[in-house]
Amino acid sequence: MYQCENYFLIDATPEDVKVRLAIVHLEGKALQWHTVISKNLENQQPSWEEYTKILQDRFGDVCDDPMAELMKLRQEKGVNEYHEAFDAIISRLDLTEEYRLSCFLGGLKHEIQMMVCMFRPDSVRRAFSLAKMYEASQP
Repeated sequence: MYQCENYFLIDATPEDVKVRLAIVHLEGKALQWHTVISKNLENQQPSWEEYTKILQDRFGDVCDDPMAELMKLRQEKGVNEYHEAFDAIISRLDLTEEYRLSCFLGGLKHEIQMMVCMFRPDSVRRAFSLAKMYEASQP
């Protein structure tokens, strides 16, 4: 959905074209689902907002709570892996940079967190850079 939304934004896709354009790219279970849904809707095309809602209802996680995921996220492996997991969750939330930074720092391994905090980073990007440098300096 994120890729569709970005494409539609860049292309300035009109609302009445979005669903038809997305349908062209459906495959497998999603295409089967669409075939059933279109019959149930008696070939009336829903709005993009309605379509994404029923698509999410069908294929989305039952308990999709990115904020809860973010609060549980802890660095278990390297800084890069942690940052990738962090970005995957953050992309689904609308948070200020200050709050993102606080969450990022809070999930780092304690030793790395203490070192990074000494430099008072003002962004996740800067905190990530400091964490990578510290990690690389350790034997």
